[in-house]
Amino acid sequence: MKKSIFTFVLLSLFAFMTAQEYTITQNSMNKLSIEFNIPKMATGTYKSGADLYTSLTMEGYLPSTEVGSPALPVLTKLIEVPLCEDVNVNIVSADYAEYDAAELGITHAVKPCQQSYPKSYNGDRPFNKNEIIYHTNAFYVTQPEVVMAHLIGTMRDVNMANVTVSPVAYNPVTNRIRLYSHISVEITYENANIPATLEMKDKYYSPLFHAASEAVINPLQERDEFNVSPIKYLIIANNMFVNDENLANFVNWKRRIGYIVEVANTSTIGTTTTAIKNYIVSEYTNATAENPAPTFILLVGDVAQVPTFTGTASSHKTDLYYATWTTGDNLPDCYYGRFSAQNISQLTPQIDKSLMYEQYTMPDPSYLGKAVLIAGTDNSWSPTHANGQINYIFDNYINTTTTDHTYTTVYKHLYNCSGQAATIRQEIGAGCGWANYTAHGSTSGWADPGFSTSQISAMNNEDKYGFMIGNCCQSNTFNESECFGEGLLRANKKGAVGYIGGSNNTYWDEDYYWAVGVRSSVLANTNYDATHLGAYDRLFHTHGESHSVWATSITGYMTAGNLAVESSNSTGKLYYWEIYHLMGDPSLRPYLGIPDVMNVNAADAIVVGSTQYDVQAPAYAYVALTHNDELVAAAFTDASGHATLTFAAINEPGTYELAVGAQNYVQYFQMVQVIAPTGPYVAVSSAALSSNSIPTPGAPISIDITLTNYGVAAASNVTTTIASNTPGVTIVQGSVNDNSLAADASVTHNNAFSAVLPSDVTDGETVSFIITTTAGSTVTTKSMNVTVVAPKLVINNTTLQNSNGSANFAPGDLVNVTVEYANTGHATITNAMLHLISHYSPVTVSTPAQAITDLAAGATATAQYQVSISASVPDMLIIPLYIKGVMGDVLTVDTIYLSVGNAMETFESGDLTAFAWQNNNNPWFVTNFSPYAGSYCARSKQSLGNSSQSELSITLTAVSSGTMSFFRKVSSEGGYDFFRFFIDGVEKDSQSGNIGWSQVSFPVSAGTHTYKFRYVKDYSATDGSDCAWIDNVSFPGVGEMCVEDLDDNVDVNSYSDLQFNVFPNPTTGLLNVQCSVPVQQIVIYDLSGRQVAQENASGAQHTLNVNHLTSGVYFVRIITEDNTSSVSKFIKK
Repeated sequence: MKKSIFTFVLLSLFAFMTAQEYTITQNSMNKLSIEFNIPKMATGTYKSGADLYTSLTMEGYLPSTEVGSPALPVLTKLIEVPLCEDVNVNIVSADYAEYDAAELGITHAVKPCQQSYPKSYNGDRPFNKNEIIYHTNAFYVTQPEVVMAHLIGTMRDVNMANVTVSPVAYNPVTNRIRLYSHISVEITYENANIPATLEMKDKYYSPLFHAASEAVINPLQERDEFNVSPIKYLIIANNMFVNDENLANFVNWKRRIGYIVEVANTSTIGTTTTAIKNYIVSEYTNATAENPAPTFILLVGDVAQVPTFTGTASSHKTDLYYATWTTGDNLPDCYYGRFSAQNISQLTPQIDKSLMYEQYTMPDPSYLGKAVLIAGTDNSWSPTHANGQINYIFDNYINTTTTDHTYTTVYKHLYNCSGQAATIRQEIGAGCGWANYTAHGSTSGWADPGFSTSQISAMNNEDKYGFMIGNCCQSNTFNESECFGEGLLRANKKGAVGYIGGSNNTYWDEDYYWAVGVRSSVLANTNYDATHLGAYDRLFHTHGESHSVWATSITGYMTAGNLAVESSNSTGKLYYWEIYHLMGDPSLRPYLGIPDVMNVNAADAIVVGSTQYDVQAPAYAYVALTHNDELVAAAFTDASGHATLTFAAINEPGTYELAVGAQNYVQYFQMVQVIAPTGPYVAVSSAALSSNSIPTPGAPISIDITLTNYGVAAASNVTTTIASNTPGVTIVQGSVNDNSLAADASVTHNNAFSAVLPSDVTDGETVSFIITTTAGSTVTTKSMNVTVVAPKLVINNTTLQNSNGSANFAPGDLVNVTVEYANTGHATITNAMLHLISHYSPVTVSTPAQAITDLAAGATATAQYQVSISASVPDMLIIPLYIKGVMGDVLTVDTIYLSVGNAMETFESGDLTAFAWQNNNNPWFVTNFSPYAGSYCARSKQSLGNSSQSELSITLTAVSSGTMSFFRKVSSEGGYDFFRFFIDGVEKDSQSGNIGWSQVSFPVSAGTHTYKFRYVKDYSATDGSDCAWIDNVSFPGVGEMCVEDLDDNVDVNSYSDLQFNVFPNPTTGLLNVQCSVPVQQIVIYDLSGRQVAQENASGAQHTLNVNHLTSGVYFVRIITEDNTSSVSKFIKK
């Protein structure tokens, strides 16, 4: 089958400048007026066999989808409309011009639209072209009018329509283009029912269901989204689960955090999809302010216990139609998920993991700061689609340098990472907060790198459960015996707390839109686009997005992805709504890194008869007051964090509970006493840091309090004291007295208390206080948390260069080391020192420690050092250099590696055995014909067949950054047969024709990399020698580790007395760590700096099982209880 090659060419330098796609000039329940500003058009060259075509692209526009017809740019936007019978488009004005195609850089026939392929497809891709259209002397258009609109359905409280703009028409016979530059339209609504629309919006609005307003460009109603009806959670359970104690605990927890929860038994409501759906519809349509429409639906049982639907877009199974009930409407009105279980033993782990996650009771939550991102393997699609998706989330959201979220370890695996499957399973299996894979998949799991249902049992993440997302085929086909998603949820004491995946095949383009957002071109690296948000953008929302577009729950995230596809011109919109499912609790909010502890200010007591209660908390938090797990009132805080709970007068005294939940915060609870006093009742109604107090480590702070007498009589001799249960807090001023306080009166004491915070607390750590008020026989208490703000020094990046600016180093070189560091904390670094240390005497650091005197929070800076390499240092030696930041009692430690001399493949062995080369079935070979140097070089396969490729690859670990270089020569059919070179699946060099020996070089970062040399032939013809040659291939960062001067103990804390030993060394399985002081944590790294193991420890001696590690050199780092660390190396045999 003949292949197609696409080469991208810009029409002009301004072709992809961001432009405003549209301007809304009027937006009401009667009419929408839009001005469309058409962006400049770019062209590209597309080859199919011997034929060349021109592709057309516009920023924000996608190619039309009629297979075989000219692919013309089309813009798709979603709009909100009132309930109506139809939408009508009136084109008020339209500016266009006609051109000879050549005037626009269109030198060939416009490329025809090609079929979209699922990720499961590995076969031939025939070239599609509608010859009838291409031989018709008329302008081809993608739709009858340049702007069209049609209704698509109602999503809870928003009725939606789809607007498409097709600004290009093409005559393939005359090669003429009609191109619009500006279009003005009015959209009106046929028989609009405005009263019904307003009733719908009032009845069904839910602040947690932002799905529709996330996507439309013209929300019709700006509303107060905060003080609204509470959130309802509907559970549909099979009879065997209804009386289960674990499900009862789950229900009670949801009620405790303020949800109205109803459990429906299928033995009562019916066991068919029709009966269950009718029940859900009844619960939804009969909603009232007191008993609102459900926001969340949880199905409890496998398909035999709670049946599912067969999709209409294909024969897959889907739960979508439990959440949408308008004929022809594929837009869900509720978020939904499933605890798929056939028995109690399969259900219990799912509930246990969900409760641990939301209650934040895991013993060690640090795993939430770890993430694993995987772009799987497909030679055609992964370099753009998979790499592009993973690069986007890494560059924008999940990385260790952003201050928006606290990720501490991020493993990023780009194509081609097939050989890293075991490492990836280990990284996820050790526990991580977020894991995301995109590429091929199946019912049994992720295809390449492989992670299957049968391998879940090897996971070792007890109490460390996170969310996993598979943008791949079939991994959530929950009608099978046990798909991958079900296996992860059902696994006991391992697996995941939630899994998103497809119940059928997913597609390359659509999955990219789903995650990243619609883009006119899918690239390996793409920028954020505020007008085309994907699921990542709405979940993380760190670019200033309004709250109305946030997706805070895991099902909100999934829905945001489907809406991104809905806003494209894909033909698979309904299909995507049907196939993507969540295995897990639909209401869970994923922790994006390590969550913060909430600061809430609310009174500890109110009196009988009260009808309001004020709360100050984080912005957009869900605030609920409950009594015996029954909801009293709920509301959302506004942008300032304030909410007023309003309720009927409380007549029953007793203990009530305040619950506050918000995205990326630990759930908060506070006891609230409702009292019916016969005398005085004095309590602290508010407590906060004084305005001049900054809670930095070791700093003095002051606390203001307000006392309120909720009683019916005056209080006398009131004493209020403060204490702390956080070690190291010194109370300086610990009490305040009031001689009297009248009934229903308040008094404020500024600077009532003073204390000194511990010097060893870190940024974001919580210091707890208890304030006790005594008035006569009445004693009340209030808890107060202070979140420490402290500087946090991190090493962002290092660069090493010799005097010639090269990253390749030889004996005798002088190395310039640049260390980029940052303050990711929340206070200024005022007095720190940054050291660079070598423990290998032939390599010396001549620059003294650098002072850091004034680095603001969020700022970055650099430090420069000079390192001398002795002429006696042998080639291919690796020397660790240790970076140590000293900031008071806090140490920051990092390691970089200086590689002297590069490993070079000269092919002088006469074969491919000197390095671990891998050939495909058209192998390269070593030849003595015309080498660049010496007697031998390597060349691609001789007599390679048409439409074939000869490929040579190698995977090596570079312990330091450097430059990869080689010499290459090409003799081929110019423009058709190519030599191509790739690093980690990204093309770095492409040559065709007759190219003599010349050297090319490319920067390489530390880590594991795959280098691939490929000679590719097209469908026919041969010219020249029809091959490529390579010689003198130089690999950076590969060599032997030096023997350091401290008897194998690399003590980067050279100013402390910390000593430790590791033995036996080398080891085959068990490694003993013995230290002079108690150890808190042990971490193992490989030579690339990748963390491969981590264990918590206690005491001065600990034994690790390193049997799972492959043979090689590793570093073991210990961290003591006083946060001092030290590093030693060991060898695993």
